[in-house]
Amino acid sequence: KENPLHPDAIKAICLSAITATANLIGNLLAMCFVERCGRRVLMLGSLSGACVSLFVLGFAFHTTRVNELVVVASMMTFLLSYGCGLAPMPWTVNAEIYPVYARSICVSIATGVNWTMNVIISLTFLYLEEMMSTYRWQHDLPMEDREKEIKNHPDGVFWLYSVLTALCGIWLWFKMPETQGLTLEETIDQFDSQNPVLRQNAADGGSAEVVGCSNVAATPVPSSAPRVASAVGS
Repeated sequence: KENPLHPDAIKAICLSAITATANLIGNLLAMCFVERCGRRVLMLGSLSGACVSLFVLGFAFHTTRVNELVVVASMMTFLLSYGCGLAPMPWTVNAEIYPVYARSICVSIATGVNWTMNVIISLTFLYLEEMMSTYRWQHDLPMEDREKEIKNHPDGVFWLYSVLTALCGIWLWFKMPETQGLTLEETIDQFDSQNPVLRQNAADGGSAEVVGCSNVAATPVPSSAPRVASAVGS
């Protein structure tokens, strides 16, 4: 039975606490700056930091002697960057970009996809870290040391994640609008300006017009009320 007070166990717990603290700090920073900097800035900045830290993490594992300090620093940088944008911003934007009548089902689909991808990453990581290690192609290593070196140098999988993060950042750079300070109707117009699902009728200043939905009726609202469409099922 393992001793929980063994120095190696205590070291592992301390390292876990340090990396978790970096994630917590990132989330707190996101809470402070989401309304100041905007969703798009935090998301793209988070992806940039995650991409660089994953690349450095792969390089740290690539060297002949793994630099543990660089590994821990890269992991903390990744979690800090992740907490600033990748962790909270998808949920924030998900609550803003859908019309009221479709919000629940769309958020449910997004949540399902998120957890499905988490499962896929968890199931494939250990396999990929060995199969994508660059030490697998170093045939000059002694056979008895080769498998050990492959497990100790999982560089390729982190470079793969770095590339995927960069591609995601490029896609969002062109596709993700800024939703900071926008009403529901203005946010939806960012995605479909020609035929928005919900549009505020600014001409009379007092009605919300629903376009393209046969089961949703427009409901008059006072001009002083927030510009949110009222959807009532027929």
